[in-house]
Amino acid sequence: MDRGNVRRCKTAERALREAFRLTVVSPPAPLLESVARATGQSRNAIVREAVERHLKRQPAAGTFGEIAGRFRGCVKGTPKDLSSHPRYLERFGP
Repeated sequence: MDRGNVRRCKTAERALREAFRLTVVSPPAPLLESVARATGQSRNAIVREAVERHLKRQPAAGTFGEIAGRFRGCVKGTPKDLSSHPRYLERFGP
């Protein structure tokens, strides 16, 4: 076996090790079928792209403070910061 074949085999082995296989069982999906026919793509390719788009839209995980920070001060008619309002701190120490 020459070096080119050895290199190709090692590359194929690496690709197989890094691949992730997922089986999806679904009832007949007319929309998926019509998109596949219209675009000329396989159903697998359409589902793979849809999953990738969905996962890219998910917010990155962070600390609770980072995630909850989006909601700070968003309820109308309440103090902007409950942590510094004396009325809410009465029972927490002198």
